[in-house]
This record gives sequence, C-alpha cells and structure tokens, in this order.
Amino acid sequence: LDKGKTLFLAGRVYDLESIAKKFNVKQADYCWPVLLSTKPGAQALALCPDHTNHGGIKSSFHKCPPQFNRAAASAAPYAKPATAALTLSSTPFRRVKQAMTHQEGTRSHSDD
Repeated sequence: LDKGKTLFLAGRVYDLESIAKKFNVKQADYCWPVLLSTKPGAQALALCPDHTNHGGIKSSFHKCPPQFNRAAASAAPYAKPATAALTLSSTPFRRVKQAMTHQEGTRSHSDD
C-alpha cells in the first residue's frame, strides 16, 4: 500500500488518487475513510484520522463531493478486495516481514 495514495478500509484497498480524479476533486480536501465508510451518518466519524483538523460530520472534509457515488468508488478499478500480498507489502508490515526474512537468512545451522 502506498500511504496517502491508497486506503485500506473494511477489507478493501481503495486507490484514492483514482477516486479523486474520477470525481474531479483534490484528494486532500476530503476525509476518505469517512466518505467511503458504510457506517451511517455520524458513526462514520469513528474512522476519521484527524478530528482536530477535520471537524464534525458537517465539515467540508466529511461532505461528499458533487456527483460522488460511494458504490462506484468502491468498485473496480478504484477499489479491490484486500489480499495478504497487498496488506503485507504495506508499512509497517513490510518492515516486519523484511526483518523476519533477514533474521531467517542469517540463522546458523545450530539454531535449527
């Protein structure tokens, strides 16, 4: 996963750059976890990563862009089901996996 470009949410990986481009908006102007959530109304605010700067449910960050369609944004090619390969390639999982691989590669035969 590419931090800032993709979002892992509820078992799906969203391509935020492509979604913003589809709806002709700036990606940074919206709180995508809230907009893409299936939680109703203010319950979606539980997913907001920055309550201090984004504000409440009525703030511009949490209002859908014009013509926004969550179902379309959640479908291919804008989103896909998460897989172990996608989630393990993300930070910090990638670092843990690399560290484990490095440790396994440097083990002596006496460790077996």
